[in-house]
Amino acid sequence: MHLGDADSAGGERPANLDRRTEQAKAAKAALEAFRRAAELEPEDTWAWIEIARLERQDGNLASALEAADRAQAAARRSGNNQDAGIALHERGDVLRAQGNLAPALESYQAALAITERLAEEDPGHSGWHYDLGAIHARIADVLFAQGDVFGALENYCSSLETAKRLAAHDPSNREWQRLVMASHNEIGDILAGQGNLADALESYRSSLAIAERLAEADSGNAGWQRDLSISHNKIGDALFDQGDVAAALESYWASHLTFERLAEADGGNPGSQRDLAWSHWRLAEIGSQSRVHWQAVVRILKKLDADGQLSPADQEWLPTAEQNLAASD
Repeated sequence: MHLGDADSAGGERPANLDRRTEQAKAAKAALEAFRRAAELEPEDTWAWIEIARLERQDGNLASALEAADRAQAAARRSGNNQDAGIALHERGDVLRAQGNLAPALESYQAALAITERLAEEDPGHSGWHYDLGAIHARIADVLFAQGDVFGALENYCSSLETAKRLAAHDPSNREWQRLVMASHNEIGDILAGQGNLADALESYRSSLAIAERLAEADSGNAGWQRDLSISHNKIGDALFDQGDVAAALESYWASHLTFERLAEADGGNPGSQRDLAWSHWRLAEIGSQSRVHWQAVVRILKKLDADGQLSPADQEWLPTAEQNLAASD
């Protein structure tokens, strides 16, 4: 294994709500099953890895870290390098989610060292190379958060080169294509932050080309559609910073229309609603009909707040949006 709304007017539960409920039930059942497996066999590394992953995804980070540590210890005792590398990778993910960047980086670097050895021993094994690309991207994320821009760029470039080789080997593998796309975006972000807008645009457009192919290949995949919107947004940001407001607006609107479709299709998903709110915010700041967009921002944020789905970090933006709406009269 590798890394890799309220009820409607008619009183019917939306299908997406039922789907998320079933997914939550399935995750809970899976977690219980893996915990039973770990009780029966405490040295089962993969049971602990899966427990760590599921606890992390559910926000139980202390429990996730404990499970990741158990996985790492079990892998070390068994001498299984593959399991050790993946356990370290998961441990890094948990630590990063906790905001503990230094120990997260140590875990990622240890996982990288193991995976590099495995890839050298079996160069034809595509799984090891995918893992290498993923770990380089994680290391880059941490270094960027720590302020090491050049170290982050170096690792993003390593991730991109690995992903390109994999994608060239099997163009039909969408996960490998997505790794290329994500790497282009990360590199573009760093270049834009350095003021190198021309090269950033080139990276963003390379990402957009892949996002368009993926979204077209699976129009029902909300993840691919969201990736497409994000690529349009990044291009819009770079164009706006270059002073090309008309072209930036064109990209922002391409992004906005997709965010609208996603939010309409899954009205109870706070993430989709949040994406749509920030898209309205962007258009309100630089486009026409700013009052219409501020009204939408306030409406969405108030609904999320009333439903208990507005994060503490986002709550501060509601009064700002209300002030901007009042000023647009």
